[in-house]
Amino acid sequence: YVRHGSRPALALGSLFFILAILTREIGVMVPPLVLLLSWPAVFEKRAVGAIGATGLGAAAFTYVYLFVMHPLRYQPAGYTSDWHISNMARNLWMEFRWAFGIGVGAETAGWQSPDGIKVLLWICLVAAVAGAFAFRQSAAWRGAAWFCVSSIPALSTHRLLPHHLYLPLMGIALWLAAILAAWRARSRVSRYATYAATAALACIFATAAIGAGFDAVNSWVGRSSWETRLPMLYS
Repeated sequence: YVRHGSRPALALGSLFFILAILTREIGVMVPPLVLLLSWPAVFEKRAVGAIGATGLGAAAFTYVYLFVMHPLRYQPAGYTSDWHISNMARNLWMEFRWAFGIGVGAETAGWQSPDGIKVLLWICLVAAVAGAFAFRQSAAWRGAAWFCVSSIPALSTHRLLPHHLYLPLMGIALWLAAILAAWRARSRVSRYATYAATAALACIFATAAIGAGFDAVNSWVGRSSWETRLPMLYS
């Protein structure tokens, strides 16, 4: 809608935004993400309208959620926010490694990938950071910014968990896709981009399958996923 004025796109975007905030509270981060994707055309009329409308909706939902529903009153003390830079930086670094399938901490104790795959995952992480600098004109910076911005609500907690990566992982996908697209645009090395993408995807899918298998029998709560299921939900 911002780029071409498509009203069907506007209707679908509005619907998905409403569904997003009703499904996961992290949906309130949609306005800044729309701003990132629209940059530098954020001051055009359609961009201002889209960002402003979603911003007002997100602000209204946040107010109702925090001050009317007030869910934190029923949560343990560990779920209170901690906005200290050191805590947020530590969580961001841990979440960044999780995004590439690298297990860190008790929450990912079930991610038991072989050492060879772990090395490849670290190579993917380092290559992603290097690629963002090497292809500065690409959209890689949008992916990195998406990851950081959408992670902000989760970074303030002391109970950071892998499922907080739902929205930030979209930024990682954009980040890697932008690097590979810019790499392929260089005709002399385009075929190597395909090989790198294939290897990265194979590595990520392999570690995901292995981690899911181990986590099913030894999850971070100390019991298998079958033991932790609630009978009332899975009967």
